[in-house]
Amino acid sequence: MSSRFLTKLFLGVGGVLFTTHIAAGSPKTDMTGVVSDSPMYKTLKNSCKDIQCQVEELKKQGKSLDNQDETIETICSKQLDSGVCKALMVGNFEKFKSGTFSNTDLMEYVAHQIAKERKENPHGHHGHH
Repeated sequence: MSSRFLTKLFLGVGGVLFTTHIAAGSPKTDMTGVVSDSPMYKTLKNSCKDIQCQVEELKKQGKSLDNQDETIETICSKQLDSGVCKALMVGNFEKFKSGTFSNTDLMEYVAHQIAKERKENPHGHHGHH
């Protein structure tokens, strides 16, 4: 009987800790929702697929991807928002180059961007829908 009681107690405490953790805005739990709902993430998700396809394309053509600037310029000139594309690729060039850039990497990148924007606009001027 005591072990069942302990489990119940533990779950109760765990539950409380967990909810306050989220309320405190733990970067992992809180940001995941914010990130996956953000327009930037949705845009970049498509861009990433494009970028990866183009990287593969360049490899197939036998192009060397050693010149980072040139490669990024080539790929991002075809993107709708070349500035965003460049920022994303510069920070993750090796991953794009090796084909290991993942959705997790993308979410982390967007989370950083959102955090940066929040720092720059602490009063949340982007609250208007």
